[in-house]
Amino acid sequence: MTKENTPQETAIDLKELQEELQKAIYDDKRYWLENDAKFRAVNQGTATYDEFRDIVKAAHLRPLDGKDLRNMSSSHRGCIWNLVTDSTPTSIHNTKQSPNSTRKEVENITMSKENFFRNFKKCSSDKERFFMLRKISVNGEMARIFSSEMPIDLNVIVGALLTFEDTPESINTVYSFLKHITNLRRFELGLEFLSSTEKKKCGKLFDKLLTSTRICQQALVQLDITECGIKLLRQKYKV
Repeated sequence: MTKENTPQETAIDLKELQEELQKAIYDDKRYWLENDAKFRAVNQGTATYDEFRDIVKAAHLRPLDGKDLRNMSSSHRGCIWNLVTDSTPTSIHNTKQSPNSTRKEVENITMSKENFFRNFKKCSSDKERFFMLRKISVNGEMARIFSSEMPIDLNVIVGALLTFEDTPESINTVYSFLKHITNLRRFELGLEFLSSTEKKKCGKLFDKLLTSTRICQQALVQLDITECGIKLLRQKYKV
């Protein structure tokens, strides 16, 4: 005869499950807040890693307004509000890094498609947008982020790509994006809605791309980027 489990042995600790669920929700929310803060810190041009770290650590905080201060009881005055900040120092927290090191760290961040486009639309300049496009190009995430159709105005993409520098990496980013976009749904439709001014901007991008290709032609051959390939791609854009 088998021994049946008693109610005490089979009972589920609902309180413990609820605590685990709340912690999982909090951790997930905190992760995405800090992830967004990292990109915001880079866009702001933080000079040191300490400054970058402080922005990320304060991602979950919101400033107190006048109503909060008026309603705050005397017992709360002088208390520590940032209770969840990790107060344990680590070697990386105490080590200052150059802006380039901070930039490289943020370039390694993997974000969801939704977060990418949300941050992309928040960018205040075409250079900031190009930095984000270059990031997903270098990390091999371009096909994942731009997987089906154009979620952003083609003119905005062209404006961002126009800020590229005469380096093999930047040229590869521009060429890869222009080539990838032609395979997306509604590409032809997007071309139809471009104004004459926007088409001229697109033509200017290809002119700059061809000029830059001749500057570092030898390095680009290894990336399978040639003047002939760019001209063939230009025909697809009809500019």
